[in-house]
Amino acid sequence: MADRELGAEPEPAGFRPAAGIIPILILGCIGCVLFGIRDCHRSSPPAPVPSLAPTNTLAPVVSATPTPEAVAPSSREAAALRGATEAFGRYRQLVFNADFIAASNAFRSIDTRLPSADLQTNFWAQTLPDAHRASLTLASLCLVCPEGKCWRCRGEGSCTTCSGSGTCQTCKGQSARMARCKACLCATCGGTARCRACRGQALVLCSGCGGSGSSSITERTPCAACQGSGTRSGLQRGDRYATPLKCLTCRGTGKREVSRFGPCTACNGRGRIACSACRGSGRCATCTGRGHRIPCAVCKDTGQVRLECRQCNGSGRCADCAGSGRCNTCNGAKLCPKCVGTGLIRQMSLVVDQAWLSQARGYIVSDAKTGEKLATGSGDGEQLITIRDRSLTISNAPTELIWISTDGSFGGAKSLMMPWVERSDL
Repeated sequence: MADRELGAEPEPAGFRPAAGIIPILILGCIGCVLFGIRDCHRSSPPAPVPSLAPTNTLAPVVSATPTPEAVAPSSREAAALRGATEAFGRYRQLVFNADFIAASNAFRSIDTRLPSADLQTNFWAQTLPDAHRASLTLASLCLVCPEGKCWRCRGEGSCTTCSGSGTCQTCKGQSARMARCKACLCATCGGTARCRACRGQALVLCSGCGGSGSSSITERTPCAACQGSGTRSGLQRGDRYATPLKCLTCRGTGKREVSRFGPCTACNGRGRIACSACRGSGRCATCTGRGHRIPCAVCKDTGQVRLECRQCNGSGRCADCAGSGRCNTCNGAKLCPKCVGTGLIRQMSLVVDQAWLSQARGYIVSDAKTGEKLATGSGDGEQLITIRDRSLTISNAPTELIWISTDGSFGGAKSLMMPWVERSDL
């Protein structure tokens, strides 16, 4: 009791921690050796150490979803090959149905299903070998150009706006033009410097004769009836003196008015008189013939200012050809940019099997309306033919067939397809 500290609880009898744990560890080691549990950590991960801290929530369960890296590469390639084979089957069906636009889209989707270039090479080597491969090109007559020449310059190669000079036709290459100064423009004549009344002629019509040069002249002459006396003797009765009476012809005036035509006295027969507004000068009286007022700080009393050309933005070059003088459609090549001088426009090209086609090389020209074959050929290389008075230059590869339509519709190309035959090597 003396050795115990104050306040300490008494230990139970026979409690020895070290003595109880050591035998348990020894028995565990012996069990592992005897029963082969020594290598158990290799087959299963070690059990997690339980936390001593109390928890009120359950831990989330993580599902063991396999990652893409866990999938075998051979499985991915096999799935890609199956998808490419199905896409090739759809492509072949569309070609036989002459649905060439959808077939072109389906053909492009085949390579997108194959993840690597080596896999693409192996797929095409097995599906469509080089020995069986051909190219079907769909083309149409160029309806834009005449004889393969550029439709804008007609095969000249020069700019039609500037005639090949390369200069702006508005400012003649000066990059600016002179215009009237609106700040000091005369409001009376509008800058013309001419009199508005006479329009710069300095003469106006005579108001007396109306511009004819002749007018009516009235003259007073003695009356022939009364000899200018204005009276005449009346009736005489007996020996009485006759009573003088008023002359009825001249009404007692003794004069008669006689009218005649003669030269106008106002203009002396010319029909024109000097303009009173400009006093016969013909110049504007407001600006005294200058067309603008002075002084002017904008134009420095010259009446004109220099303006940048709006057509070429002050460059002095032709806006259509940028000063090169070449046609902006064919860039001076003189050929139609659509058909490049061949008269044909190649719409699309499809890779097909030679066994699918009744003719595996050459060209066929077909009338789209009647379906009639206008021309056929089985050669390769560059060939010159004439269809409906038009010259066509056809250039095809040794394993290429060109189907040429007159209006761009290719429904008649279905006649090229052979009856459906399944190849044994596909």
